[in-house]
Amino acid sequence: MSLINREPTSAKRGYSSPLRESQVADTHERILAGLVRTMANGVSDLSVPGVAREAGVSVATVYRHFPSKESLLTELPAYFARQSGMGERWDLPTTWGEYEAIVRRIFAGYERFDDVARAAMVSQLGRRARQAQLPARIEFSRASLANLAPNLGAEALDRVNRLSLVLVSSSAYQMYTALGMTAREASENALWAIRTAIEAEDPKR
Repeated sequence: MSLINREPTSAKRGYSSPLRESQVADTHERILAGLVRTMANGVSDLSVPGVAREAGVSVATVYRHFPSKESLLTELPAYFARQSGMGERWDLPTTWGEYEAIVRRIFAGYERFDDVARAAMVSQLGRRARQAQLPARIEFSRASLANLAPNLGAEALDRVNRLSLVLVSSSAYQMYTALGMTAREASENALWAIRTAIEAEDPKR
C-alpha cells in the first residue's frame, strides 16, 4: 500500500492550521500597513512593488492577497476601522442610544489614528478609497436616521443625512481638534447638531 497521498491533505480532508491562518492574516495586515505608509509619502499612483517594499514581502505575495491595485484600496477603510477599534460592521441603530454609541466610537477611532494614518487618509489615494466607500456610508447613515426620525419626509431626511455625514467625517474631526476639542467633546457637538436638525425638520414637533 502506498503511503503517498495522491491529493493534498487540505483538499481531501479540509485540513486547516490555526498557525498558518494566523500567518496569512498577519501578512495581509502587513501589506495593508505597507500601503498606508506608501500613501503617507504622498504618491499619486499606487505602486505594488512600492507597497511590497514597505511591507517587507515580495510582489508575488502582495498579489496572492490582493489580485489588483483596486482590491488593495477597497480594503483600506476596513483596515483603518480594525486598527482604530471602530469595528468593521455595525448593526443599524434603532434607538438614539445606539446611534450615539456609533458616533462616539467613530470619533474615538479618529483619535487613535497616528500621523502616518492621517497623512494617508488625506492623500490622493486616500480620498479615492474614501470616495469608493461613500455610497455604502450614505446608505447606512440614511437608514439609521430613518429609523430614528420616522416622521421626516424623503427630502428632509436627505438634508439631515448630508449634514450628519459632514459632521461625523474625518475632515470635520480635524476642525474640531483645531478648536481644542477632545474626541468625546467633538462627538457630543456633532450629535447635538444632528438632533437639532432633526427637530427642526420634524413636522410633528
